[in-house]
Amino acid sequence: MIVTDHRLVVVGLPFNERRFRELPVEDEVLWEVPRSDVQRVERQDFKSGEDFRIVFTDGSWCRLHSRWREFPMRHLADRPDIEPSDSLSPALREAVETFAADRGPDALPPLVVRNACG
Repeated sequence: MIVTDHRLVVVGLPFNERRFRELPVEDEVLWEVPRSDVQRVERQDFKSGEDFRIVFTDGSWCRLHSRWREFPMRHLADRPDIEPSDSLSPALREAVETFAADRGPDALPPLVVRNACG
């Protein structure tokens, strides 16, 4: 699953057990939906405790399982508030700029998010 600020994309990753370290990843888009169509995401603690349900704005839903449920949940259900750089303290703004400067020229600017604890 790939989550962006605009879309939710489900991909399939073919797996070749013998050559998985040699082959490039060639994922296939299986399904995608605009993020605006996602109404909410709910943790579903069934037997494995790693399922979640995505409810869409039209009332439909799907239940998914992920071995690493917290990764998609962090970006779907636990949507953090993105902080604009001008709202940061001078010290924090400097730390973010230093972090960004250490990345390559192709790197996207960092997103600063507010944790649930503030």
